[in-house]
Amino acid sequence: MAPDEHEHEHEHDHDHDHEGHDHDHEHDDDEGEAVVALIITNQEKILANQKKIAGNQKALEKLLSGQKTIQANQKAILAGQKAIQANQKMLGQIVANQAKIQTAQKKLDQVLANQKKILAKK
Repeated sequence: MAPDEHEHEHEHDHDHDHEGHDHDHEHDDDEGEAVVALIITNQEKILANQKKIAGNQKALEKLLSGQKTIQANQKAILAGQKAIQANQKMLGQIVANQAKIQTAQKKLDQVLANQKKILAKK
């Protein structure tokens, strides 16, 4: 009895599928057109998005190029700052040397003044 019920269910499913197919066939054209229209709409959206992506990639390339320029400028600035620091150290040494020269000049002036006094006494 169980095998007969199984066969009957199988036949019933087959018949139902067949009837369902016939019924759907009446609407196939309308449904097909709707599906095609949806596919076209989605393809248009995809194309529009691809154009946006291409535009964004170009903008990104410009940004990356700008960042490379900024990095190069920062390196140049850093090198300039190091040169400025070296020059400031040299300037500090020059100022210190000038102070020594002024002290030595005062001593020399004193020596010359003393020599004049000595020569005047002779």
